[in-house]
Amino acid sequence: MSRSRWTERINLPGNSLAIRQLSHRSAPSHRSVSDARGHNLVACAGGLLAIAVSLLLTACTGELGATDGGVPLGKPPSPLTGQVSLASMPSQPVANAELALVTSGVRYTGRTDAAGTYVFPSVSQGPATLVVSPPTGTNLAPQTLQITIANDATRAVSAELASQDQYDKASSIAVSPPSVSLKVGDRILVSASVQGTEIAAGTRASIVVSGGVGEISPDGTFTATHSGSGSIIAAFGSLNASIPVLVR
Repeated sequence: MSRSRWTERINLPGNSLAIRQLSHRSAPSHRSVSDARGHNLVACAGGLLAIAVSLLLTACTGELGATDGGVPLGKPPSPLTGQVSLASMPSQPVANAELALVTSGVRYTGRTDAAGTYVFPSVSQGPATLVVSPPTGTNLAPQTLQITIANDATRAVSAELASQDQYDKASSIAVSPPSVSLKVGDRILVSASVQGTEIAAGTRASIVVSGGVGEISPDGTFTATHSGSGSIIAAFGSLNASIPVLVR
């Protein structure tokens, strides 16, 4: 039985994909996609390859609109969601806030809805920088957060915005508890109060989790999801305070 074979290589930043076709006269052609090390990533018959490659390239380079490079193969994308609210009134959402997320060399952008929530359906795993910018026409200032996105760990990141004047007048962030030691599945309420002579009582810092050991909800509830060590980090302008975390 005669057959023909060809290979076409697609280069991505930091990766390359090889598309191979093996055709038989008496059978439909079969194609596969492998990475630079020869590991098969997907295999299918005939025209199904176009769909498979499209999905694969989306997983490798981020969602539509992503720029600035690709991501390592072998790390499946994860969803990321959260809420943006006022630091002085955490129950007050901020609509139309702009978000820019950079992780693994890929940049994602989004905007909050009327309830102050946002969703990135599929983002690359790893250390990330999230910049939350207020809508135009307000006196609010941007907030930058350093986070870690891990599959089934960091899936929700919320932010509190304040004016630059409030950022400048804040002197410290009081966090509680001073440390956290939990088992996987346990929860604990975390607080991060902004201190300063001209800071309104109840002003709250943004709270994020590093180390991929858990996630934190908008009300400050930390849920331990993976064993290991990490930190709960509170941020308000340029101020930061951290709580060491151990998950068993």
